Amino acid sequence: MIYTMKVLKIILPVLTLIFLRCSHDEVFPENGFEVPVINGFAMRDEAGNFIGHQGYYKPNIKLGNQGNDFMQSEYSFITFPNPAFNRFHLMFRTAENYEEKQVWLVRAVMHDPLGIPDIRIDDNVNLVVNTPLIKFTTDLNDAVLDVRNLPEGFYRIYVKINDHLLYDNLVIYRPEYKW
Repeated sequence: MIYTMKVLKIILPVLTLIFLRCSHDEVFPENGFEVPVINGFAMRDEAGNFIGHQGYYKPNIKLGNQGNDFMQSEYSFITFPNPAFNRFHLMFRTAENYEEKQVWLVRAVMHDPLGIPDIRIDDNVNLVVNTPLIKFTTDLNDAVLDVRNLPEGFYRIYVKINDHLLYDNLVIYRPEYKW
């Protein structure tokens, strides 16, 4: 009896962790997670072509499960243009057609060379906790993200495909045209 109780004390927590890990009830993050601090972003034109990096360091992004090359990874995505004015286009690459993807967009802050996040982007943004501003699920291989109602600034987009969590740093920028 004592031996059985000792074994149950060991096995029960392990089984509980396995059961909780396999639960897929909640895919999207809830309110109260930390604001991402980005090092920079990859600039892309309207066709998705890479233009260059912008920021203090190479961007802390993860566009694929085997690196940041869209074609080299079995699971990957690309977002363009970046920076964007009113919308981002998303293209997904998956092992199978029509795999479900969870997508969510959150505010971010830019990291400066002294290691201090730039908190002066928008005084109305709470930089202690974050909330997904846009979230959706799709099984299509491309999508358009309408951001015209969001303020200028830095953002991070997350894409979850199966067990792969990918992310990119995005910028919304609306220059003033003076004629």
